[in-house]
Amino acid sequence: MMPKARWQRIQSLFGELVDSGTGDREARLARACGDDAELRRSVESLLESDKTSQDPLQHVIGEAAEALLHDHNDRLIGTHVGRYRIVAILGRGGMSTVYRAERDEAQYHQTVAIKVLQQAALHPRMHSRLHGEKHILASLDHPSIARLIDSGDLDDGTPYLVMEHVDGESIDDYCDRRNLPVRQRLELFVQVCAAVQYAHRNLVVHRDIKPSNILVTEEGVPKLLDFGIAKLLAPENASHTLPVTLLQDRILTPENAAPEQVLGRPITTATDIYALGVLLYQLLTGRSPYRLITFSQLQLERAICMDEPTRPSQVVIAKLGAEKDADRARISGRLGLTPQRLRAQLAGDLDAVISMAMRKEPDRRYASIETFADDINRHLMGEPVRACQGDWRYKGAKFLRRNVWGVAIVGVVTVGLAVIAGVLFWNNLRVKAMANEIAAQRDIARQVSAFLVDVFSRADPFTAQGREETAKDVLDRGAAKISVDSSLQPEVRAELLESIGVAYRRQGMSKAAIPLFEQAVEIRRHAQPPDNGRTAVALGNLARALEDDGNMVSADADLQEAVELSQAGGAQTAQTADILVELGNFEINAKSDPVRAEALFGKALALYRGAPGDQNLNIAAALDSLANAAMWRADYARAEPFARESVRIMQRAVPRKHPENASALQMLGAILVERQNYHEAEQALNEALDIERSVFGPENSRVAVTLAELGTLHDRQDNVERAIEETREAVKIVRATRETNFYGVAYYLDALANMYLKKGDLATAEADARESLSIYARSSLPPHHLYVASTHQVLGEILLARDQPAAAETEFRTAYDINAELAPQSWWTARSQASLGWTLIQRGDAEQGEPLLVAARTKLLAEVGTRHPAAKQATARLVDYYRSRHRDADAARILAAPDKG
Repeated sequence: MMPKARWQRIQSLFGELVDSGTGDREARLARACGDDAELRRSVESLLESDKTSQDPLQHVIGEAAEALLHDHNDRLIGTHVGRYRIVAILGRGGMSTVYRAERDEAQYHQTVAIKVLQQAALHPRMHSRLHGEKHILASLDHPSIARLIDSGDLDDGTPYLVMEHVDGESIDDYCDRRNLPVRQRLELFVQVCAAVQYAHRNLVVHRDIKPSNILVTEEGVPKLLDFGIAKLLAPENASHTLPVTLLQDRILTPENAAPEQVLGRPITTATDIYALGVLLYQLLTGRSPYRLITFSQLQLERAICMDEPTRPSQVVIAKLGAEKDADRARISGRLGLTPQRLRAQLAGDLDAVISMAMRKEPDRRYASIETFADDINRHLMGEPVRACQGDWRYKGAKFLRRNVWGVAIVGVVTVGLAVIAGVLFWNNLRVKAMANEIAAQRDIARQVSAFLVDVFSRADPFTAQGREETAKDVLDRGAAKISVDSSLQPEVRAELLESIGVAYRRQGMSKAAIPLFEQAVEIRRHAQPPDNGRTAVALGNLARALEDDGNMVSADADLQEAVELSQAGGAQTAQTADILVELGNFEINAKSDPVRAEALFGKALALYRGAPGDQNLNIAAALDSLANAAMWRADYARAEPFARESVRIMQRAVPRKHPENASALQMLGAILVERQNYHEAEQALNEALDIERSVFGPENSRVAVTLAELGTLHDRQDNVERAIEETREAVKIVRATRETNFYGVAYYLDALANMYLKKGDLATAEADARESLSIYARSSLPPHHLYVASTHQVLGEILLARDQPAAAETEFRTAYDINAELAPQSWWTARSQASLGWTLIQRGDAEQGEPLLVAARTKLLAEVGTRHPAAKQATARLVDYYRSRHRDADAARILAAPDKG
């Protein structure tokens, strides 16, 4: 270990030179070090480390100083700091070490925590930060804030703080280990709010509120710790601190940071309010509001400053990433509830309270911690919360919950009187009710009629004056009129919102449909009497639009609720079947689970066939969905009969130009491509394209789907140039009509990468594949999805063709892992295994590669047959391998019987 005097000389020079200019620094360093080259190298190493660190307050020493301070933490154990003897290390952080120490005297015994900022003497700002914490703690005296006992400096100038020792565990662990219910967690959280509010009254903003900085004792008392990055409020404005102008000085915990911390804007008391909102979110859901992949500045700013967190009541029932039902049940079980019951407790008040605390704009959050805690207390007492701003029905419901016994007694008396009165007026009421119902229906019909007349009157030639009205113009005008027409009854408003929303979605404008469906859902939720069936339909429409727009998490939560509501009454109806079809499509598109989807489609088909009325369109749509599920499983022989029956029913039920007829033809065409029936496939796809262009126009996402299928068809026919042209057109349409990060763009880029690979344009192929993966990573599609695996697969083939077998192996292994997790028995998994085996052979590892290639080829032959491109490729590669090893007999055997494994 370096002598103490030598180390003090190094750190003294570093402190003198760290803030000097480059030219002046060199001259001063030369004068100070003279011929002592070792001294100069040590100081230069520290200065270089300080210059290159991303955060000088956390990484000021760098690798050079780490070597010089080797074993520095442990050497204090057993020594005395002031009147205290250090006995153990409690924890280490980026800037300090916290020790457990004891004062053991004849008449006085005390256990304390000593915080030592080991590296403070190396940098002036480090030293001042600990002294800043000392002054802050000295001004705070609260039972829920760990108090300062003493402070001082070690012999080498290292500062330390002696603080109250808190024997407890982090607040989240405390709650989870004891399975505390929602109410007890809220009561504990209110105590934390009181401590933070006390700090604010003393002009201190904590700035780093997180579970690990709040310990709870066995007695259930929370203690707020670590004011190391707290900020004193500017004296001229008791709500603002001075702005932080350098990113390096923004010390924060990314998951709990407020938008203004990430962006380096002025820190206010609202910053702690945001952090408390995040803490409450974590305590009640067991999850973070932001699922950060990295802590890069760009990713932080996007997640924290732009993305709205999923509502707590939705996230507890949403399947995130690879989570299973058991994972959700385990998380909610820590609060003693099922996921559905936890969702019910969080929906409404707590959703609104947390949302208000976590608003992006500081001035739109709660005005103080006190008002935040007051809303929690109001919720606990059953009173209306400020965050909800409820109407009289909301406030009335709260009053009834608070005064249930008094209301019950009054209700019993009232019911008795009502029974007597009811006998007398029953017949009269029945007559009046029938008359009112007829009048209400007449009023609804009149309102709808008047609304439609006003909306469509603009298309009158005398009004339009030569301007040609489009369907979008009419929809936009209708949506705008609904928003300003206060005379519409709620039922009329909901019906119109849903109708216009469905029309928007069918036009491929899901983003415009979402706010309309959200308004309709709110109206349905508050309808009296409640109608679960209509609410479920509204939620299903909203989920479909969210899914189309790429918002998978919210779509999942809304669909789960829609299914529950549709089945709440016990009777299974056509409305229930509609929801099941939506859920099945979601299982395929978002979760790559065609097996579960097929079961849902089958149940929906049975319900449609047993439901009264004309269900032909619904039956055809369910058959189309069954064909899609079978196609996902590469069971094209099973898919084709479903698709053909769907087309037959559709062509009998609707005119040729009907959009649903085009959808059925498009599905049949896609299946026939896989069945190598290219002539009939082209007829079906061209007819679908003609219908879609005539109905929706040339720039529509439905047109893009059919163009991409035609691209696949022509690629299979080796007409690569035409295939590329059609697929490029599909990409162009989707880019123009969807969000930049919509996963559909990536799907078509994957197809283009395959085509350019086949053409031999490897540079363009690789660029398209990498852009596809980049879009998938930014979209809401789960990272483990068959689409993502497909692009890793094609990128591997491209890299292999570019003579980069090591990089190709990495891509093939990624593709294989995803496929094996989601569809272990599928041809996709076999294709990745075959490519991986061939790559290992290319890298000289035939011992592992040959068995993989042989087994994968056998699986491909069984699943997709000899004519499938993947099977052809595996066969050709195995023949090449045998010939390269002079195993001509094995090669001849395969060529003689290519359909044999």
